[in-house]
Amino acid sequence: MRAAAVEVSFDRLASFCISGDSHALVLCGSSTTCTALSFVRTTSAHAQHAQGRYPPAVSRFKAHMTLRFLPWRLAAEIVTDTVTWQPREFVLIRSVICGGVHEMVERGSLSPS
Repeated sequence: MRAAAVEVSFDRLASFCISGDSHALVLCGSSTTCTALSFVRTTSAHAQHAQGRYPPAVSRFKAHMTLRFLPWRLAAEIVTDTVTWQPREFVLIRSVICGGVHEMVERGSLSPS
């Protein structure tokens, strides 16, 4: 797989319920980052399917970076200073939400934009 580099920005803190009293504290992507990464995700899913791998799945994808796990959740999203960088590589993972299992599928470089 090949992909061009995209600038990634996170501008809000939020929490996702993992199960019961387990919550992930996450930085959420800006609207531009969410749009770009959703496009990359969809394109990747269709490319994998075309090669006989996994059928594209429907999910509630939200660009985020997990910071830590907590026994409580935030009452609401919190706007933060924007954290921005340009990644040099990507990692495709298969994740099972309920089980907390993550399997690396592929790792690759991103070409400069």
